Amino acid sequence: MRRAFAALICLTLPTAPAWAQDSAFSAAVTVNDRAVTYYEISQRERFLQLLNAPPEVIAQVPDTLVDERLQVEEAERMEVLPSEEDLIGGMNEFAGRANLSAEELIGQLEGVGVAGQTFRDFVYAGLAWRNVVRARFGPQVQITEQEIERALIQAEGETGDRVLLSEIVLPAPPDSRNRVQEIAQEMSDDLQGDPEAFAEAARLHSVAQTARNGGELAWRALDTLPPALVPILRAMEPGDVTRPLPIGPETIGLFQLREYAASERVGPGANAVEYAVAAISGGAAEAQALANSVDTCDDLYAALPGGFTIETRAPGQVPGNIAAELANLDAGEASWNQATPEGALMFVMLCSRTAEIPEGYREEIRQQLVNQRLAGYAESYLAELRAEAFISEGG
Repeated sequence: MRRAFAALICLTLPTAPAWAQDSAFSAAVTVNDRAVTYYEISQRERFLQLLNAPPEVIAQVPDTLVDERLQVEEAERMEVLPSEEDLIGGMNEFAGRANLSAEELIGQLEGVGVAGQTFRDFVYAGLAWRNVVRARFGPQVQITEQEIERALIQAEGETGDRVLLSEIVLPAPPDSRNRVQEIAQEMSDDLQGDPEAFAEAARLHSVAQTARNGGELAWRALDTLPPALVPILRAMEPGDVTRPLPIGPETIGLFQLREYAASERVGPGANAVEYAVAAISGGAAEAQALANSVDTCDDLYAALPGGFTIETRAPGQVPGNIAAELANLDAGEASWNQATPEGALMFVMLCSRTAEIPEGYREEIRQQLVNQRLAGYAESYLAELRAEAFISEGG
């Protein structure tokens, strides 16, 4: 992830628009006598581009910065501004998603022309608004046990939908990730609606173990797939190919939907996923030998004593690159398509999927319900602040 993020921030950024260069520190918008400058807009746009944010999010930057002025102003009025300690913690938490410290992330951002203050302001505004929402609405949010039970039932699987997919996994090391992304997009465009061509491309180019089968995967329950992939598949028709998706630190994937089987309900979905992870330094041959020597995760204790970890998590809490591998596995199967940050192969083995509720899952559900309710309050409250604010273009 560290190397992948480094590749992202080495992207060639577009030149700032002429108006931003001519009057960088003049006000683009004034919010209750507080300016949002062209410089801030340009910096935030660059920052979001490095995060690979969707174009529609980048296009909303001026409005977003207006909202943040109002949010920080309200936190100031309510005396709930984040402390410096809170800010540092928030910055480290954000940077940690890419296996970086805040200082390391700031150094990489500044290396491509994005000021560290831009990152600080981004995190600061988010923390300030969180404090406002919690202080104003937190005491009003009470989640009952009945609501948690309903959410658990829903989480067990509203449908028994299943999908047949084919995959192409492309190596994308940091120094060529942009080019691989472009090639993958071209492949996605060319392979739309053509399963035979997709299968041939998988055999020729995919580095996944499924390459020899034309990239074909077995039937998978939709609720066992990475959460980010589910809405994409729901919107696809058989033969459609996804856009290029990052599925590991140094891999990019394409998925073609071969068939979608919908069912009103076939039973509970997977609420807990147990899996094993090991770092294999001896390459694919060693990984294959290990896979041949074990039938269950318990066998790893003898085959690889002390050299692996076993995790049990709710599906949505599994790291994305591991979830992508587990989605292709049945219990007792393993894969080694991913690499660890140190360059070893990441051996991933599915132990089991169960409908049991893992420890702490009820509290996760409670917090999700709290956050959903607070988000609704926050949206309405921000709309009120906007309606009452004096907002004008320029100074």
